[in-house]
Amino acid sequence: MEKELKQTIELFLSTNNISYNKEELHLQLLTHPYFPSINAITDLFDHFKIENVAAELPQEIAILSELPDTFLAHINEKGIENIVFVEKKGEEIKLVYDVKTTKYFSPKEFVNLWTGVIVAVEKNEEKSKKLTKNSSVLKTTVFGITVLLLGLQLVLNPLSILGYSFLLSALIGVGISVLLVQKELGLHSKSLDKFCEASVNNSCDDVLNSKGAMIFGVFKLSDIGIVYFSGITFSILLSSFFSITSYTNIIGLSLVSALFIPYSIYYQWKVIKKWCPLCLMVLGVLLLQAVISITFFNLEFVFILNEWIIVLFSFLFLGLIWSELKSGYKKKQELYVLQLEHYKFKRNSGLFITALKATGKKEMNIVGANEIVFGNKNASLQIVLVTNPSCFFCKEAHQVFHNVLKNRAENLQLIIRFNVNTKNPESNISLEISNQLIEVYKTKGPVEALLAMDEIYSEMKPETWLQKWKSTTFLTHITDINKANEWCVSNAVNFTPAVFINGYLFPREYHKKDITFFIDDLIEEAL
Repeated sequence: MEKELKQTIELFLSTNNISYNKEELHLQLLTHPYFPSINAITDLFDHFKIENVAAELPQEIAILSELPDTFLAHINEKGIENIVFVEKKGEEIKLVYDVKTTKYFSPKEFVNLWTGVIVAVEKNEEKSKKLTKNSSVLKTTVFGITVLLLGLQLVLNPLSILGYSFLLSALIGVGISVLLVQKELGLHSKSLDKFCEASVNNSCDDVLNSKGAMIFGVFKLSDIGIVYFSGITFSILLSSFFSITSYTNIIGLSLVSALFIPYSIYYQWKVIKKWCPLCLMVLGVLLLQAVISITFFNLEFVFILNEWIIVLFSFLFLGLIWSELKSGYKKKQELYVLQLEHYKFKRNSGLFITALKATGKKEMNIVGANEIVFGNKNASLQIVLVTNPSCFFCKEAHQVFHNVLKNRAENLQLIIRFNVNTKNPESNISLEISNQLIEVYKTKGPVEALLAMDEIYSEMKPETWLQKWKSTTFLTHITDINKANEWCVSNAVNFTPAVFINGYLFPREYHKKDITFFIDDLIEEAL
C-alpha cells in the first residue's frame, strides 16, 4: 500500500506539472501518523505549500462535470478501500491504482465506486517549469561537456569498424545494466516495472534475487554487468587515446563471456522458471559481441601486453568506482530507513502528549496584565509564547507559531508573553520594543501587531524598526511587561523562547517546529 499510494501521488503531481522532492515526499507521507488517509495527503501537500482542497461531494454523475480534469478520489471497490488517481477522458473515467494497474469506467460505474471524497490541487505550470529547468541545468551541462569531449577524442583518433562495433554494443550493455541495478536497488519506475512483469512468466526481481544471480556468493550479476560493459567502453576509449587499433583482448573476453549465455538461459528456464527481460537483453548483447568477435577473429592475433594492461586497469578502476558508488547509495538507503523510523517515532502524537503532560501544569493567567492575544480568545487550545525581541532563537519560534496561527486561527489562542528585564528603561531596547508592540496591538489591532512582530523577528535592525513603529516616548505598558517578567521568575522560566500549551511546557526533546505534527491532535485533545 505504501509504494502504491506514493506512486499514485507522484503521478498526480507530475500530471499537474507540480515540482516536488521525491525523497521528502516519501518521508513526509510514510511518517504521517494517519497514513494512508486523505488527511496524510492534504498535510503532505501543505508541507510542500501546494494549493489543495479536500472535500466530500454528492455522489452524482452531474457533479463530475464540475470537477477538474484530474484529482485524487477515495473509492470502495468490492469492500476494498483505495485512494486512486482519477483522470477524466471524454466519456470515460480513468482510474490509476498504481504503476501496474489502470482501469477505465463509465461515469455511472465510477460514481458507484466513489465515496464522494476528493483531493484536488491547483496547477502551476510556470513555477514547475522554472524549478525543473533550474534543477537540470548542471546535469545537462556536465553531460553535454562529457559527450563533446568523447566525440572530439573519436574525431581525432577514429576507431576501426571493429572498435565502433564493440563500443556501440558495450554502451548498450551499460544502459541495460543500469536498469538492472535500478531494479535490484528498488528504484522503481512505471515503464520499467511494466516491462519486467509484462506476463506471469516474467519477473526481473525473482531472477535478480535468486542464488544464481550471485557469483561465488559475493558478486551480483548486475554489478558484474555494469563493470564489464563500462570496462570495455573505457578500455576502447583508452586504446583510441594511445592509438591502439588491435582488440585481441576484447575479442578474447567476448568469447569467454559468451559461455555465460547457456548457463543463464538454463537457470531462468529450469530453475527459477521465470524470465528476466532485462537479463535476456544483456545475453543478447553478449551474443552480439561474440558474433562480432568470431567475424573478426584471426588466428594470427597474438598476446599484446599493453592491450591487457589497459583492459585490466579499466576493469579495476571502474570496479572500484562502482563499489564506492553503490556502497554510498546503500548507506544512504540505510540512513533513510533510520530517518523514517525517527520521524515515525517523533510524529507519534500520543508520545508527544505524554511528554507534554510530564512537565507539570502551571497557572498561566496573570491577574491584571494586558498581553497580546492572537487567534480565537475563546478557543480551548491556549499557546503561550514566552519571547524576547532581542533573542536570536526567538526568530524561528515566532515564524513557526505565526504559520500555525495562519492555518488554525479559529481553533487556538496565541498569547505573546515578553520575558524582558524592566531595569534601566532608558537604555533597554528590548523593553522599548516590547512596550511598542503592546501599544500597536492596543491601538491598531492584532493584524498590525502581527505585522510589526514579523518585522522585528526578521532581519530588520531594532533602530530601524523603532523609527517605523514607535508612536510614543513613554513606556506606557511597563507595568504589564513587569508582571510578565515576574511570572517568568516565579515559574523558573529563565530562557527564551519558551512555549506553554494549556499550561504545560513544550518538551525539550522536541523542536518548536514539530508543533505542526501535533496541532490537530492538540486541538481535539482536552488537556
